[in-house]
Amino acid sequence: MGTEDIRRHLPGISEILWEMILNEKMKVGDKLPPERSLAKRFEVTRGVVRLGIQSLAERGILTRRQGDGTYISSISEDDFMRKSMAMAMQIETSQLKDVLEFRKILEPQIAALAALRISQKELDALKILVCDQQLQTAQGDGDLDAAFHLQLSRYSGNSVLFKVMTLISDILSKSRADKYQSEQRKSVSIAGHLRIIESLAQKDPDGALNAMRIHLDQVEAMVGLTE
Repeated sequence: MGTEDIRRHLPGISEILWEMILNEKMKVGDKLPPERSLAKRFEVTRGVVRLGIQSLAERGILTRRQGDGTYISSISEDDFMRKSMAMAMQIETSQLKDVLEFRKILEPQIAALAALRISQKELDALKILVCDQQLQTAQGDGDLDAAFHLQLSRYSGNSVLFKVMTLISDILSKSRADKYQSEQRKSVSIAGHLRIIESLAQKDPDGALNAMRIHLDQVEAMVGLTE
């Protein structure tokens, strides 16, 4: 079984181990059966069991003692849920950093290309979109941030860039999740879009590139990824 196969089994085996601890009414200080026995019981490899144990150890449920075995250090369901949620948030934050890093690599170049190639009709369409974004924000309705960036990629005149932005829209939505939204974030978003439009109107690729960089830096600050 390869590394990726093991990782796919990890969430399941860690939950199975947790259920075993609860169902068998094991107590703090009890020792888990050997990895070989657990692997046979759950019909997985020892490597899968080992990673499942590591996952629970990271949550404070198990403690591994070198040369002795694995012991239960906590069976508090509240502790388990709290530590699981904390780990999930850490993973999500790491993913969000990657998403924003990707956006900062790609989108300034998109803005620069759009400044060179956008037509007046397309520029007017972007202005209308931002006006709608302002109206929706004032009314407390949905957000058109994603629509602005997708349209800008279309107006870059590069079909591959537009296709990439379309295909990864679900991934990019991580940086626009509701929990990262606030009235301040929405206001900053609108102001950033207006600065980008100003550079587009002046056919200034360097200005558009810098305006997009500033915009994404502000987004990064708004979601709490910069100090």
